[in-house]
Amino acid sequence: MNKRMAAMAAITSIGLLASACATSTPPAAEQAPTTGPANPTFWMTGSEDEALVMQKAADLYTQSHPDVKVKVSALSWDDGHAKVLAAATGKSGPDIVSGGLSWGIEFGGLGGMVDLRDQGIPEAVKARTQQGVWESITSRDGAVYGTPST
Repeated sequence: MNKRMAAMAAITSIGLLASACATSTPPAAEQAPTTGPANPTFWMTGSEDEALVMQKAADLYTQSHPDVKVKVSALSWDDGHAKVLAAATGKSGPDIVSGGLSWGIEFGGLGGMVDLRDQGIPEAVKARTQQGVWESITSRDGAVYGTPST
Protein backbone atom coordinates (compact mmCIF):
# COMPACT_ATOMS: atom_id res chain seq x y z
CA MET A 1 0.00 0.00 0.00
CA ASN A 2 1.52 3.32 -0.97
CA LYS A 3 1.79 6.22 1.46
CA ARG A 4 -1.10 8.15 -0.09
CA MET A 5 -3.48 5.21 0.20
CA ALA A 6 -2.29 4.48 3.75
CA ALA A 7 -2.86 8.11 4.75
CA MET A 8 -6.27 8.15 3.11
CA ALA A 9 -7.22 4.92 4.87
CA ALA A 10 -6.09 6.36 8.22
CA ILE A 11 -8.03 9.58 7.69
CA THR A 12 -11.12 7.71 6.60
CA SER A 13 -10.87 5.28 9.52
CA ILE A 14 -10.63 8.14 11.99
CA GLY A 15 -13.53 9.91 10.33
CA LEU A 16 -15.68 6.80 10.31
CA LEU A 17 -14.90 5.95 13.92
CA ALA A 18 -15.37 9.48 15.15
CA SER A 19 -18.58 10.12 13.28
CA ALA A 20 -20.04 6.72 14.07
CA CYS A 21 -19.41 7.21 17.77
CA ALA A 22 -20.34 10.88 18.03
CA THR A 23 -23.68 11.77 19.48
CA SER A 24 -25.47 15.00 20.08
CA THR A 25 -28.07 15.53 22.75
CA PRO A 26 -31.23 16.78 21.05
CA PRO A 27 -34.55 16.00 22.69
CA ALA A 28 -35.48 12.33 22.47
CA ALA A 29 -38.18 13.03 19.87
CA GLU A 30 -35.53 14.30 17.43
CA GLN A 31 -33.07 11.44 17.81
CA ALA A 32 -32.76 8.83 15.10
CA PRO A 33 -33.88 5.31 16.00
CA THR A 34 -31.14 3.03 17.30
CA THR A 35 -32.66 -0.09 15.77
CA GLY A 36 -34.03 -0.90 12.36
CA PRO A 37 -32.80 0.13 8.92
CA ALA A 38 -30.07 2.74 8.59
CA ASN A 39 -29.03 4.55 5.42
CA PRO A 40 -25.93 6.63 6.22
CA THR A 41 -24.42 8.80 3.53
CA PHE A 42 -20.66 9.24 3.17
CA TRP A 43 -19.04 12.07 1.24
CA MET A 44 -15.63 10.72 0.24
CA THR A 45 -13.21 13.48 -0.72
CA GLY A 46 -11.30 12.29 -3.74
CA SER A 47 -11.99 10.82 -7.15
CA GLU A 48 -14.92 8.73 -8.33
CA ASP A 49 -12.56 5.73 -8.38
CA GLU A 50 -11.66 6.25 -4.72
CA ALA A 51 -15.34 6.55 -3.82
CA LEU A 52 -16.03 3.28 -5.66
CA VAL A 53 -13.33 1.55 -3.59
CA MET A 54 -14.90 2.87 -0.39
CA GLN A 55 -18.37 1.82 -1.60
CA LYS A 56 -17.06 -1.73 -2.07
CA ALA A 57 -15.78 -1.69 1.51
CA ALA A 58 -19.16 -0.39 2.72
CA ASP A 59 -20.91 -3.12 0.73
CA LEU A 60 -18.78 -5.75 2.49
CA TYR A 61 -19.91 -4.31 5.82
CA THR A 62 -23.56 -4.48 4.79
CA GLN A 63 -23.23 -8.20 4.05
CA SER A 64 -23.12 -8.83 7.79
CA HIS A 65 -25.39 -5.85 8.63
CA PRO A 66 -28.34 -6.17 6.19
CA ASP A 67 -30.29 -3.30 7.79
CA VAL A 68 -27.50 -0.86 6.89
CA LYS A 69 -27.10 0.58 3.41
CA VAL A 70 -24.20 3.01 3.05
CA LYS A 71 -24.20 5.42 0.09
CA VAL A 72 -20.71 6.71 -0.79
CA SER A 73 -20.44 9.78 -3.01
CA ALA A 74 -17.28 11.35 -4.40
CA LEU A 75 -16.55 14.90 -3.27
CA SER A 76 -13.86 16.64 -5.30
CA TRP A 77 -10.99 18.38 -3.56
CA ASP A 78 -11.71 21.44 -5.71
CA ASP A 79 -15.05 22.25 -4.11
CA GLY A 80 -15.24 19.77 -1.23
CA HIS A 81 -14.37 22.29 1.46
CA ALA A 82 -17.09 24.70 0.29
CA LYS A 83 -19.69 21.92 0.08
CA VAL A 84 -18.92 20.60 3.56
CA LEU A 85 -18.91 24.14 4.96
CA ALA A 86 -22.31 24.83 3.36
CA ALA A 87 -23.67 21.54 4.74
CA ALA A 88 -22.35 22.31 8.24
CA THR A 89 -23.77 25.84 8.13
CA GLY A 90 -27.13 24.54 6.94
CA LYS A 91 -27.07 21.63 9.41
CA SER A 92 -27.54 19.25 6.48
CA GLY A 93 -25.29 17.00 4.47
CA PRO A 94 -23.80 13.58 4.99
CA ASP A 95 -23.60 11.40 8.06
CA ILE A 96 -19.89 10.77 7.41
CA VAL A 97 -17.39 12.97 5.59
CA SER A 98 -13.72 12.61 4.76
CA GLY A 99 -11.61 15.62 3.97
CA GLY A 100 -8.60 17.62 5.01
CA LEU A 101 -7.37 16.93 8.53
CA SER A 102 -7.89 20.53 9.61
CA TRP A 103 -11.48 20.65 8.34
CA GLY A 104 -12.80 19.09 11.55
CA ILE A 105 -11.19 21.81 13.64
CA GLU A 106 -12.55 24.55 11.40
CA PHE A 107 -16.06 23.15 11.13
CA GLY A 108 -16.13 22.26 14.81
CA GLY A 109 -15.24 25.82 15.71
CA LEU A 110 -18.20 26.96 13.59
CA GLY A 111 -20.58 24.58 15.35
CA GLY A 112 -20.90 22.15 12.45
CA MET A 113 -19.35 19.27 14.42
CA VAL A 114 -19.39 18.24 18.06
CA ASP A 115 -16.46 18.03 20.45
CA LEU A 116 -15.89 14.30 20.90
CA ARG A 117 -14.35 14.86 24.34
CA ASP A 118 -17.92 15.11 25.63
CA GLN A 119 -18.40 11.44 24.68
CA GLY A 120 -14.97 10.25 25.89
CA ILE A 121 -14.04 9.20 22.36
CA PRO A 122 -10.62 10.84 21.89
CA GLU A 123 -8.99 8.64 24.52
CA ALA A 124 -10.01 5.49 22.66
CA VAL A 125 -8.90 6.84 19.28
CA LYS A 126 -5.65 8.51 20.33
CA ALA A 127 -3.93 5.25 21.28
CA ARG A 128 -4.51 3.91 17.75
CA THR A 129 -3.56 7.07 15.85
CA GLN A 130 -0.14 8.17 14.64
CA GLN A 131 1.13 11.13 16.66
CA GLY A 132 1.38 13.47 13.65
CA VAL A 133 -2.15 12.65 12.54
CA TRP A 134 -3.45 13.12 16.08
CA GLU A 135 -1.83 16.55 16.30
CA SER A 136 -3.39 17.49 12.94
CA ILE A 137 -6.94 16.71 14.09
CA THR A 138 -6.70 18.24 17.56
CA SER A 139 -7.52 21.93 18.06
CA ARG A 140 -5.34 24.22 20.18
CA ASP A 141 -7.68 23.78 23.13
CA GLY A 142 -7.60 19.97 22.82
CA ALA A 143 -10.94 19.47 21.07
CA VAL A 144 -11.35 16.66 18.57
CA TYR A 145 -14.46 17.13 16.44
CA GLY A 146 -16.80 14.70 14.71
CA THR A 147 -20.20 14.83 13.10
CA PRO A 148 -23.17 14.50 15.43
CA SER A 149 -25.60 11.69 14.80
CA THR A 150 -29.19 12.83 14.86
